[in-house]
Amino acid sequence: MDLLELGEAAGKVWQGLARHGPTLSKNLPPALGLESILVHMALGWLAREGKITFERKGGDLLVALRAEELKE
Repeated sequence: MDLLELGEAAGKVWQGLARHGPTLSKNLPPALGLESILVHMALGWLAREGKITFERKGGDLLVALRAEELKE
């Protein structure tokens, strides 16, 4: 795995959240057709860039794009 692949995965996660709204993190890999580890690394990338929020939901996380991201 390289940075290009990780960046592309981050883009797919961003697009999936923009299209479907807040999503449990465990549902992202099958919905996007990506490996779980790659999705979680992409979530870290997006979190570091300040593009997503997290909220605990039981034993999982509800992931959503920040409101500012949806305005673009």
